[in-house]
Amino acid sequence: MFSPVFHIMVVFNGLAESCANYIDRGRLIAIQGRVQTREYEDREGTRHQVMQVVGEKVTFLGAAKREENRPSPGQPRAGGHQENRSDEAPF
Repeated sequence: MFSPVFHIMVVFNGLAESCANYIDRGRLIAIQGRVQTREYEDREGTRHQVMQVVGEKVTFLGAAKREENRPSPGQPRAGGHQENRSDEAPF
């Protein structure tokens, strides 16, 4: 028996950095790439199936939400790292 399928976007290199800096919950994006699934078994013996979108091109759609502490496009975030907010999706 399988657990539910999770949908995860995977990107690499400079594209990953841009996504980390500018994708927030509710932001519309278009992703070009390929879909792949993989299966694994956890320590308890439960089999899991994961669906991933391996992004080759990401297009940011619509206007970004502007906040006081949010950098404008082309400016890195202060400290060079992304906030970890537990109420948001990890991608």
